[in-house]
Amino acid sequence: MLEKITIERQKEIENEVFGDTKKYLENCLDNYSEYVSVAQKLFPEAYNKIRYFDQKYNILDHLTEYDDATKANNIDLQIILLKREIERGIYTPGTYERLAKTYEKKNDIESAYKACIAWFETDFWKLPNTADGSLRILKRLKRLEEKYGT
Repeated sequence: MLEKITIERQKEIENEVFGDTKKYLENCLDNYSEYVSVAQKLFPEAYNKIRYFDQKYNILDHLTEYDDATKANNIDLQIILLKREIERGIYTPGTYERLAKTYEKKNDIESAYKACIAWFETDFWKLPNTADGSLRILKRLKRLEEKYGT
């Protein structure tokens, strides 16, 4: 039987979201079920945006196009495709992470940094199912800040 989450516990988790991002994301991974249950209450609009995106777009088409551009080593096309999906409202941290990596390949550090920041400007990073990818982007963001002083 699932344990009922108290209002107090929900408030604690909500405070984590707006406190230490890394700690919140790590707790999402460590206490996945509890955090999903709370996230569904706190961020219903993010879940609605995911459903909307999935109804409107086929994510597999995006991945196929991106893979083709990668195989052709067409970095400019990769950037165009990734930015298009972000503009459409894609909810996958991997898209933002790939964009940051691609910009780094072009030595465009400022754009790589902005791609990382853009992820954390969405509500999707707050969802426990994106915690692993969000932690990777957070790590990249910190590395870019330390290495380049961005």
